[in-house]
Amino acid sequence: MSTAPTPTGPNGLDGNKAQLLREASLADLAKLKGTLSFDPALLEVMVNARYIERAQVVNGLAPGRLTAALRGRHVGSIIRTGARPA
Repeated sequence: MSTAPTPTGPNGLDGNKAQLLREASLADLAKLKGTLSFDPALLEVMVNARYIERAQVVNGLAPGRLTAALRGRHVGSIIRTGARPA
């Protein structure tokens, strides 16, 4: 996930560089303007989740990223829900 306000890539129409969001909460994402790099349905699910503490959004097109994420490495953006583990 990045802070890019437009879906035009890492350099928006105004020339500002996008910045990677390493971690964000649901509240942080609600404040962002523009489009997200993932389906907004994920946020709807996470708002109602009781047992999901966090989710990691990973670029599955980049070689090795999914494998690294499955091994527990932080290779994407982590979204925190605020839920506490049982």
